[in-house]
This record gives sequence, C-alpha cells and structure tokens, in this order.
Amino acid sequence: MSSIPDFDINGVLPPFTGTPVAGEARSPYQVTLTAFVARFATTPTRRGMLRGLLQLRRALRAVKITHGFQWLDGSFLEDVESHEGREPRDLDVVSYVVPPDGLSGVAWDLFVRSRLDLFDRQQTKKSFGCDAFYVSLSPLDNRILVRLTAYWFGLLSHRRDRVWKGFVQVPLDTSDDDQAAWAVLEPSEASR
Repeated sequence: MSSIPDFDINGVLPPFTGTPVAGEARSPYQVTLTAFVARFATTPTRRGMLRGLLQLRRALRAVKITHGFQWLDGSFLEDVESHEGREPRDLDVVSYVVPPDGLSGVAWDLFVRSRLDLFDRQQTKKSFGCDAFYVSLSPLDNRILVRLTAYWFGLLSHRRDRVWKGFVQVPLDTSDDDQAAWAVLEPSEASR
C-alpha cells in the first residue's frame, strides 16, 4: 500500500510522485479505506459522501460482492474548497468486481438488471451520493477488460480542463477495514 500524496499546485493529486519510471508512487494510489477516510473526512459534505461510499460498500457486501477493488475519483479528490471556493460535488466510484459464485455471463447481466439500486448510476447517486460504475472481473475476453480499463484510467486521470491528476484505489475484500473506516468517520456507526 502507498500513501496519498498532497494536492499539487493545481489542487489535484499528482499523477505520480518523483519520476514516473523510477517505480515511485503513481496513480492509482493503492491505500486502505481507513487511510482514504482519514485523509478526506475534512468537512461535513465530505463526511456525508464518505458515509454514502461506506453504505454502498455495505450494500455490495450484502449481495455477496466482496472481491475486487474500487477506483475513487471525482471532485472529491480535488481541493475544490481552496481552488474553486466550493464543496466537492461528487465521488466517482469505479468498482472492478468479481461476481458472486454462479453469476457470470447472462446470469450476471440479469442480476445487474434486478439490482438497479446498486448498478444504476442515477439511483446510486441518489441513494449513496456516489457516481457508481462497474467492471466485471468474471471470465471475459481480455480485450474487453483492457479496453474498459483504458477507458476508465483515461477518464479518471484528467480533469475536464485536461490537467493530469491522480486517483485512489481501495480493495473491496476488507470488511475489517470498512469497520475501521466507519470508526474514523463516525464512531457510533462502527458496530453496524
């Protein structure tokens, strides 16, 4: 695991620290969920968005989606308070998930359609305050996985004004870490 670097002069996480070829830290910065929450729970708006992320992860775990990782980004990972005088508007969550046993191909597609509360972007935004997107890590054509990963990496690694930026990766299969993150965010929620 790495650490999350400080914001750069543009108010974003740098895409890398040091030199990009020297093996030093680079985006996506792989951190624990607890470290992510501790770093970004700085305002009531940010804490609310983090509660939504933790609730989304709890809901995924409830339907047996427990393996994979999430890329976290959006204005949430920018210093918009100092640079733009506003609160972050969103937390983008791209979940690379291993479907529960027995759910691949058509069965996975049917499952996704039956759980729009978790897989429809408008519904997750309303319920959890997250723009949630998913990539299945079930056996599929590797070319599709590469294409989807390149798409998400390209989208998350730039702001709309084309400034390069970094983002964060947290593991999904860490229920203990989720509990610790709840304890950092809101000690009364930790036992839920």
